[in-house]
Amino acid sequence: MIKGWHPDETYTLRRNRRKKPGLIDNAAETGAAIPKHSILFFKVNSAILGAYDDVVMPRGSTHTDWEIELGVIIGRTAKYISKADALDYVAGYCVVKDVSERHFQTQLTGQWTKRKSCDTFGPTGPWLVTRDEVADPQNLNMSLDVNGKRMQTGNTSTMIFFCC
Repeated sequence: MIKGWHPDETYTLRRNRRKKPGLIDNAAETGAAIPKHSILFFKVNSAILGAYDDVVMPRGSTHTDWEIELGVIIGRTAKYISKADALDYVAGYCVVKDVSERHFQTQLTGQWTKRKSCDTFGPTGPWLVTRDEVADPQNLNMSLDVNGKRMQTGNTSTMIFFCC
């Protein structure tokens, strides 16, 4: 975890990629059209842990999946701000590994929060890069390794809804 950082709330966007990094078109994967508006859901605080901490599979887990995501850390209270001013509220960026248990959603309840908010399902960091160190958050290369094997590579340019 980023030392000294404990989020009050963690929001995530669903279906925010034209393509999953290194994989297939996200809309084609789910059979859904590209959304007109962002779809938000929560990751509970017990899901958030350090980048190198162990992810623990919950009881009944049968189809665990993962995605690399860009974490946007909001540095101060933001409400009803203009798109032009949005980046002024960003403290920085980090990598988030979004772990999911797809069986919990597709076969049990249909809830995204249940599938994505299991304890340890949000490895974060290990670094927070301040906003001034990132020239263009819409053009960042990212990759994800699972047990030492590269599983995804991609770029934030494939995001549907931008950082600001």
